[in-house]
Amino acid sequence: MPGRYAIFVDAAFLWASVGELLFGTNDRSRLACDYDGLVRAMVEATGADAGRELLRTYWYDGAVNKVPTSDQKRVGQLPAVKLRLGRIVGGHQKGVDSLIVLDLLKLASTRMVDTIYLLSGDDDLTEGVRDAQALGVRVVLIGAATAIPRQSEAIMLEADGAQLWGEDLWRPHFTHLAPLPDAALHDTRTGAEAVHTFERVGYAFSRRWLEEASDEEVARVHRSRPRIPSDIDSRLLWDTSAGRDLSEGERVALRDGFWRAIDEDAADLVALEDDHEDSDDRDDEPGAGGAGLRAPR
Repeated sequence: MPGRYAIFVDAAFLWASVGELLFGTNDRSRLACDYDGLVRAMVEATGADAGRELLRTYWYDGAVNKVPTSDQKRVGQLPAVKLRLGRIVGGHQKGVDSLIVLDLLKLASTRMVDTIYLLSGDDDLTEGVRDAQALGVRVVLIGAATAIPRQSEAIMLEADGAQLWGEDLWRPHFTHLAPLPDAALHDTRTGAEAVHTFERVGYAFSRRWLEEASDEEVARVHRSRPRIPSDIDSRLLWDTSAGRDLSEGERVALRDGFWRAIDEDAADLVALEDDHEDSDDRDDEPGAGGAGLRAPR
């Protein structure tokens, strides 16, 4: 009788590898994803190969203080998806590999599954893969078919197989949000062009954040100036760095871009309020009809 299988998704690895394959970038802040469609596509592809019933998909990502972002909440609310969060500290992801290894061994030791499809390639997972195999579980790597495989050689040799999918599987579910010169993100130079690029990336991150932020959250950012609140700053550094260490110049440029968008948003709000005040004055004139309406931020 066929057993069951599970899918493990290392979200940071997913964003970096698929972004590279489709758009030549690992800047997570410039990508959007249809999570529902993506998970269904992965389940369909792995299910056809496994010939087994899916237990669930495990989705691993980092979050400041383990508080999920709106995107992470959307993932966690999908059917048969378990969201597992590590921490983001100082722009670096912590504890995600440990969660993956823990779940590998837990599912293997309890015989809940006999096959695991692992979307990752971190060398730190190699020993966990080996231990799960020793308990009778097959571990198959999955990922994006980038020109140079992003999986480490050690984990590739240890796994029971690898399925690196091409653009046809990924492209329907990912969108590049702006044509930024992403190649500069891989450039360690501190020249004016590279710094300008990071400023634009910080600006784009801030614009996206403002679209989802409440008035209270925006007010908190203004009160904290000149510092960006630590939870938002950590997400800014993590989403735009793909986990690599940023130079001090790059960090400054990212934050400058963030504040530029904040200032533009504040200026737009003031202009909107002035327009409504002018409208109210006209409505008070004799013969004016209707009342001025104050649009939300």
